[in-house]
Amino acid sequence: MNRTLTVDGEIGEDHILKVEMPDDVPVGPARVTVTIEVETKKPIRTLGDLLDSGFVGMYADRTDLPTTPDEFSAWRKKIWERPTD
Repeated sequence: MNRTLTVDGEIGEDHILKVEMPDDVPVGPARVTVTIEVETKKPIRTLGDLLDSGFVGMYADRTDLPTTPDEFSAWRKKIWERPTD
């Protein structure tokens, strides 16, 4: 006879799963199935959602991007140029 239980546990930094079983669970072999709940990303629907998403400012530390309109224009033209064969 099989018995299915749902109990909460904690996976530590050592990657060991620690689970406390109820007292009425018999001692002996057991098969364990682990379900990890992954947080899903919330859809971006408002300006506030966009600001909270981490997208805004993600390039703030880059130094290889143009900083003025003239630099950006030259950079864009360079990217869109097709090589002449």
